[in-house]
Amino acid sequence: MEMLATIESRWKRLKDKNKTIKSMADIHQDLMKEMIMYTPNFTPFPLSEDEIKAKWRNGDYLLDGLEDQVDLSFAVPLFRKLIDWSGLEKAKHSLKKLKKSVTDQEIRLVLAESLRNHDKPLWELSERYNVDIPLIAVLVQYSLLPTLDRYSRAWTRCPDLEEWGKGYCPVCGSHPILSEYRDSENFRFLRCGSCGCDWMFQRVMCANCHSTDHKNLDFLFVEEEKNKYRIDVCDGCKTYIKGVNVLEPQSYPLIYLEEMATLHLDLIAQEQGYQRC
Repeated sequence: MEMLATIESRWKRLKDKNKTIKSMADIHQDLMKEMIMYTPNFTPFPLSEDEIKAKWRNGDYLLDGLEDQVDLSFAVPLFRKLIDWSGLEKAKHSLKKLKKSVTDQEIRLVLAESLRNHDKPLWELSERYNVDIPLIAVLVQYSLLPTLDRYSRAWTRCPDLEEWGKGYCPVCGSHPILSEYRDSENFRFLRCGSCGCDWMFQRVMCANCHSTDHKNLDFLFVEEEKNKYRIDVCDGCKTYIKGVNVLEPQSYPLIYLEEMATLHLDLIAQEQGYQRC
């Protein structure tokens, strides 16, 4: 698969460049390889263009109130496939217990509640099977991503998406993990880490508080990376979002690669008192 080869090549370059994140990168690389080997085989429930426009006009993301209708028939077995992965070193024992005992009903509950941004079932699953919360959260996120990407691609063909202009995802309501600069003087594109959606956003505006006050808005960069990466910061609400210069939209597996490749930018921003938007 061309995508798989691209991902493996990019991961190798990333780990060679920054050996301090090798163990974390190995986990994400192997989980991602498992994830992209499978394609959801279902048809997203339909939303008419009028329904989509009405939701966006009210500032509502499309899945808001419709989480029960999301088809999890692909996400549940993918979760099982991911916990069957054998490369988690210290987590092998706890995942072995999880694999043996967890029921589809438990998995479905955790995934469904994650769509509502409710994390209580996730914490309960973590305690019941003695699996670290960050690992469970990654497994849940990767299990849902291909499914949510399917909904995102089905619903974001509506031309009104250009009018959304909010700092949260128009499909699933998640906050963006980074922004893409695509040679536009006026706009950038925010990227969702939960469903892969990308939407147009004003270039000079805080993605969190929507301030356009030039006195509050600035950007940070690493000198040798200034043509590729930047950190947009807002001194009004003390938040930041990472930015990357690209020629075209990146597919969702590559978005996670950019996220890993720019962890050092998170440290720079956080050391200066900013939090993710």
